[in-house]
This record gives sequence, C-alpha cells and structure tokens, in this order.
Amino acid sequence: MATFKRSLTFLLYLASEWLFCFLVLLPFMTDQWAQLVPFTFLAVIHCLLLGSLQKIRHSTLAAFLVVCVLTGLAALIIAHLSLFASILLTAMLTYFSIRDDEGRSIERLWRLIVLFAAIVCIYALFAPINQPTALFMLLFVELVVALVFIYLNNELSGPTLLLISGILTCTALLISVLSALLKPAVTFIYDSLFHFMIKPISYGVFSVVFGWLNGRSTPQARGEITKALQASNAEKKSPTQKMIPDLQPNFNFGLLFGILISALLLFIAFWQLRRIKMSKAAQHDMQNDPIEIKKIPFQKRHNRKKENLQVSAPKHPVRRAVYRLQKLAKKMKCGRYPSESLREWANRLNLDSADLFITFYEKVRYGNQELTASEQAIYLDAVHDAEKQIKHLKHKTVLKKPQL
Repeated sequence: MATFKRSLTFLLYLASEWLFCFLVLLPFMTDQWAQLVPFTFLAVIHCLLLGSLQKIRHSTLAAFLVVCVLTGLAALIIAHLSLFASILLTAMLTYFSIRDDEGRSIERLWRLIVLFAAIVCIYALFAPINQPTALFMLLFVELVVALVFIYLNNELSGPTLLLISGILTCTALLISVLSALLKPAVTFIYDSLFHFMIKPISYGVFSVVFGWLNGRSTPQARGEITKALQASNAEKKSPTQKMIPDLQPNFNFGLLFGILISALLLFIAFWQLRRIKMSKAAQHDMQNDPIEIKKIPFQKRHNRKKENLQVSAPKHPVRRAVYRLQKLAKKMKCGRYPSESLREWANRLNLDSADLFITFYEKVRYGNQELTASEQAIYLDAVHDAEKQIKHLKHKTVLKKPQL
C-alpha cells in the first residue's frame, strides 16, 4: 500500500509539471489542442524512463538530464514540434528534474499553481489561442491533480480540502467569465493605441528622419533617387511572366527569442545543479571530518563588554531618548555593563534625574502606556539634564565597576 501511494504521488506531481509544460508551449504549437494526445504520449515515455531510473540504486542526476534531452528529441521527431518548442520543453524538464532532486514539496507545487493561473489569464487575454475557455479547464485539471497530491501526503483534512477545492473552482470560473468579458475591451484598447498613437507617431518620426536625410543629400543624389523610383514604378511585368520568388528567407525573430529563453533556463538549471553538488560535497566533508571538542574556560560575565547589537535608534521617542543617553555614556567610557539594569547604571553614575526619567521609561517600556504631553516634556528635560551631567563626568574610581 505504501509503495502504491508513493508511486501515485510521483505520477501526480509529474502530471502537474507536464500540464504546465503543455500550457507554456501551447501558443508555439501549430495544431495547439490537437497536440494533447502526442504530448500525453511523451509524458508517458518520460514517466517510464524516470521510474526506471528511480529503481536503479546508483543513478546520477546526469542520467535524469539525459532523459530530458531524449524526451526533447522525441518531441521534435515523433510529436513534430518546432525546434524552439522542443528546446523549451527540454529546458523546462531539465529544470524540473533538478528541482525534484531536492525534493517534491507542497510549497513548490503551490507556486507552480499560482504561476499556472497567471499564464492562463495572460494567454486568455493576449495570446492567439483557439478556444481560450479550454485554458480554464486545463487549470481545473491542474488544481484537481495538485489537491489529490496534497491529500495523499496528509497535508490537509477532508473538509478543508473540499473547501479549498470549492474556492479554487469558483475562482477559476470567475476568472474565465471576466477574461471572456475583458478580452474585447483589451483588443479594442490595443487596436486604438496602435492605429491612433503608435502608427501615426512612427510614421511621423520616419517622415521627419527621411526628410532630414533628403535635405542633407546633394541635388545630384536626389535626382538619381527620383529617377530610380520612377523607373521602378514604370516597370510592369506581363501576366505571362513568371514571378521570381524572393530567395532571401525571412528571419525568424521568434526562434531567436525562444533560443535565448531556453539558453537562460538551461543556464539556471545547470547553475542550480552545481549548487546542489557543492552542498552535497560540503555535507560529505562534514560527515567525514572528525569533530573536535574543545573546552572553553569559563569567563565571568562582568569582564565582557556589552556589544551594541541594535543598528538604529528606536522609533518611539521615549525609548529613543534613553538609547541616545546610553550611547553618549558609552562614548564617554561610562556605559552600562551587561549585568546592570538601567536603574543600577544610573545610580552608579549618580545621575540626579535618574528616578524621574526611569519611572517614565518603565511606564512606556514595560507598562505599555503612553505619556501625556506634559509628562513627555518633563521626561525629555530629565534626560537632557542627565546628558549634561554625563558630559561633565570625569573618569574617577567611582565609575569603575566593583569587583565581585
């Protein structure tokens, strides 16, 4: 039973990752939803290969990366995906394999669901997807797979799981309705911006640049350009003349952009692989190195100086005043010792206004009360008098801490 449960959780986690890969690659596939069956076939092959590797006792992470590369080649050859889609699929599977080596956690699965939902909303509003409402069905399947995985790992009880499922389902339906209502508005705004702002501005800029370049050219050059344009307009091809196709291929910027994204993902994956190897090597060294136990001699507490761990002054004006007072005393070589309370320190320095400002300070610090305007004025005057007294102190034997 335990083996079946472990295998089922492995399949569910792998299914959630493959659903995410299919969602990301959906705009880059020509048939889009028709590629779901070949994609499922690739997922089954990948699952079988990973399952066989997990049964091997001494399988390395490099073997899992080879499986990802083979799956990408199968997507290119068998599923007839584009080169960019195959490279991107290989990069995502490599990243997931490295992260799965650290462990399949619920936190990672929740982050994947949030990213999945964000991509669904973006695709539904902006991407050219056939039947965009099917995206939310895909999101619903991802949620079901994730919730079953969480339930099998005993992370949530039955009623809580049903409540979360209902909330997520209602949220997915609400988002689908909103995206269906907002997509015409988004399309209208985009078309309006393009036709009324981007297009006229770009035409105007290019016209100004062309006019400026034309003005800086010589009259002879302008005449030659005009004759060439007139000659090109005068040439008319006969209907029987065969059109010669343009032999220069169009440059695929989408492919270049996809290769850059895939290279970035592969770089992140291998950088994380290097970090995992370094952490494992450090753990191995710590296990092999002998542990040396050293006896530390006991030191009395009053022989150590208190370190100022607070980087900035407190925000509360009452506490900030005492903080500055102690900082001034430390600068004058008469600061508090670690074993001293605030009252003991003030009595050791013979501060005249010690009782007054300490009473108000303890009222705020430990009594969780606020001072009135008059009390705060009296308190600040008392602290100011104490600062004056500390500035006039000289190093006497009375300032030294008595030896215990």
